[in-house]
Amino acid sequence: MSRIIPFPLLVVFLFTGCLSQSPSVSSTDKPDPRPAAAMEEPAGWTARLDELQSLGDTAGMLALLEDHRDELDGERNILLLSLLIADARLDEADDLAARLLEEMPDSVSVLYMNALLRDSEGRDEESADLIKRAYALDKGDPDVNLFLAEMELRKKNYVKAGEYLNVVLEREPDNFSALVSKADVLMHMGQGNDDLNKKFLTDAVKVLDRVEQIAPDYVYTYVDRSRALAVLGETSRAMKDLNKAVELEPDVEWHYLDRIVLNLKYFGWMDRALEDVKSLEAINPDNLFAHIYAAGIYDDLGEYDKALGYYEKVMAARPDYAFTYEGAGKIYYMNGDWALAETCFLKAYQLIYPYEGYILMAALAMKHQGANGRARKLLEESISSVDRETLMYEIFRYVKDGGSDFFITGEIAKQTDLAARNKGWFYVGEMYLLQDAPRSAQAAFLNLSEEKDSFEADIANWHNRGVDE
Repeated sequence: MSRIIPFPLLVVFLFTGCLSQSPSVSSTDKPDPRPAAAMEEPAGWTARLDELQSLGDTAGMLALLEDHRDELDGERNILLLSLLIADARLDEADDLAARLLEEMPDSVSVLYMNALLRDSEGRDEESADLIKRAYALDKGDPDVNLFLAEMELRKKNYVKAGEYLNVVLEREPDNFSALVSKADVLMHMGQGNDDLNKKFLTDAVKVLDRVEQIAPDYVYTYVDRSRALAVLGETSRAMKDLNKAVELEPDVEWHYLDRIVLNLKYFGWMDRALEDVKSLEAINPDNLFAHIYAAGIYDDLGEYDKALGYYEKVMAARPDYAFTYEGAGKIYYMNGDWALAETCFLKAYQLIYPYEGYILMAALAMKHQGANGRARKLLEESISSVDRETLMYEIFRYVKDGGSDFFITGEIAKQTDLAARNKGWFYVGEMYLLQDAPRSAQAAFLNLSEEKDSFEADIANWHNRGVDE
């Protein structure tokens, strides 16, 4: 995610005398603490302008410059143009920018401002031509290089963007905008190569450490650095950064989502993740991702009624969100809502990936509804896509045709792959239930008692709890 400072904000830094500089307050930016009587009387409006600029009073600067339009030289006209852009008076800015470009076609600042305006209007080709003209005149200008870096970041040309940013940082090592963008570049480099990626992420953390020193309340320092630190294994520090992001912006939903991911992926803290889900829902009751995470957490905790409620919210809001259907189908199946289970498993097969287990579950749901013919037809139409040399092929035949379990249990016993063998036992157990043999089903399901990572294991363990009770 690009964190480069938007161009209107870059222009604001110019108004305060710090274009492309750190947003921290320098000694010249602070109001003079001396009594008014002790201050030197301004010599004229230009002295007053300098005073307003040192105070960062952009509104006062704009009003003063407008009062003296007829007296402005080229430099102060450029300053007026900057202020007009910042005040969103773009029509006036356009007129002034065009006049200045005609009068000073070789001014880097004028070309930069014109490029900025064209960019804000979506006139990309004109903007690019103008900024390239500025670059040809001064290849070391920080603001021109920042502009070019932003253009490259938009195209995800991170190497080229980094080259422009290096030019800025050579001249202005504490350039806030360039540092933020440099960190963004580094966080995108080296992907696909773990060692190289970690090197770039380490460098990104160092850059973001400097950004924090310059602007300790810039929230995305903490957001981006937390992501880099998590990959580098510094999870405690990553969590500290996300806590800071939430502290700075307690009403921003994405900070809670980032912290949920960290809690679940790196710490396994489902209770804390649920706390953030509740905070998210307090901010926005319709946050889709809060519902997705809540469904998954409650599902993992075995609180299936709560999980289903969230799955249903997600399906209602985003019927195309594929991964909802496996979880919802599993719970509908447990609840005996066979028609809904059938629909969900068929959707899962269609939208997620063609896992044969989804077809088997849809067929079993049909059998529970007494629709044996439909189940047989579904399996006959699907079996051609199953590898004939696998156990799954024999399971398809067994669920389709029924009959004696002697052959299929023998095939399962031959399997050396534990996961494949367990899935075989699960579907045999489900067929036992259809044959009203719960104890045989329980014996089959017990083979999955140690498994945690499949919906088949969840259903098997749920069945066993029911038998025990």
